[in-house]
Amino acid sequence: MSKHKILVVDDDPLISQMLVDMLRLQEQEYEVEAADRGAAALKKIAATCPDLVLLDLIMPDMDGYEVARRLRSDPLWSRVAIVMITGRDVSREKTKALEAGADDLLSKPICMPELLMRVRTALSAKAYRDRLEDERAYLAAEVDRQTAALRRAMEESSSAALEVVRRLARAVEFRDDDTGAHGERVSQFAEVIAEAMGLGAEECRLIRFAASMHDIGKIGVPDQVLHKAGPLTPSEREIIEMHTRNGSRILSGSSLELIRMAEAIAMSHHEWWNGQGYPERLSGEAIPLSARIVSVADALDAMVSKRRYSDGFGMDKALQEIQAMSGVQFDPKVVAACLAVRGRVDEIMVSQSRKE
Repeated sequence: MSKHKILVVDDDPLISQMLVDMLRLQEQEYEVEAADRGAAALKKIAATCPDLVLLDLIMPDMDGYEVARRLRSDPLWSRVAIVMITGRDVSREKTKALEAGADDLLSKPICMPELLMRVRTALSAKAYRDRLEDERAYLAAEVDRQTAALRRAMEESSSAALEVVRRLARAVEFRDDDTGAHGERVSQFAEVIAEAMGLGAEECRLIRFAASMHDIGKIGVPDQVLHKAGPLTPSEREIIEMHTRNGSRILSGSSLELIRMAEAIAMSHHEWWNGQGYPERLSGEAIPLSARIVSVADALDAMVSKRRYSDGFGMDKALQEIQAMSGVQFDPKVVAACLAVRGRVDEIMVSQSRKE
């Protein structure tokens, strides 16, 4: 068992030597050293790392209060046990000593049994504090480790989920779009619109990735309806409109924020600002913001892209149509943001056309 280290600090050499001798004679075999000044005590503490300091209250260069305060303010020595010794009235000094950081206050003349009892008590209290601190540090480190591991697992899980769903969404796009690029263009349009609206970088990133899954529910639409070149019958229109609910069901139940946003977009990107959309006839701000943004991005791409049933509009004409439906089909703020990023929208179209 390792010995407890004790530093005796007293400017009276007789008292200092008496205390050293008394402690060295004990069965616990304390390692005892002495210092005769406050400044010298701080140097010895830094060099020897004692468990306990027996500290005289009154010394010429630095009193015991100041030494105690410096120890308690230094993280390296804040756990050192401190027992102050004074020839003054203990009742007057005790509060001040405790405020300075002392664990106990002992009066002169010193009674050996009392001294040994106070020393043992202070060392026991220190050992208990050390155990608590070590356990706290261990638990904090373990929490940090587990949190980091969980974060890595969530990132890996999120990335894997995103990759699977994006590939599924792209497969659906190939059923409805010979290039499969509609989802990518809508994603990029949605991101630049979200940025123009002042949304945070992380939310803009989520909207971009979630937007790619807006039509994932079309996986349940029969080819004869999905690929029909002419006007749809009322029953066929009902089948097409079911892709919103189907997409929501496919994406439901996830704990990942990205997939939850994608679910909201899949469900609500055909809702209208005036409440005349589908499937829930939501209106205004009851429609999720992400879905309101994707609604504009989706309509814009549908108008400018060449499909089997349409040759598409020019960008100017498409934006005029979007603006005309502001406050009717689309959120006016989203429309204003879309018009504000016309240049970036053109860049996306040019970039995508080069890939096709």
